[in-house]
Amino acid sequence: MVFGCILLLEVFQKLSAHLRASRQRQLDRAAAGVEPDDMRRQEALATVRLKMQEELSAQVERHKEKL
Repeated sequence: MVFGCILLLEVFQKLSAHLRASRQRQLDRAAAGVEPDDMRRQEALATVRLKMQEELSAQVERHKEKL
């Protein structure tokens, strides 16, 4: 009886550790898959902001020339 409880406890601990490791790997894969998309989106936004800033600067220069 005691031996059976000890064996059951060992199996439970091994399964718990395996499931935690499996879940962590799954989360790591999911995070790795999302991150590049976010980085591309941020780079695209930065590019658009820079372009808009250059256009605004050009408009300001044209406005200064008119004055």
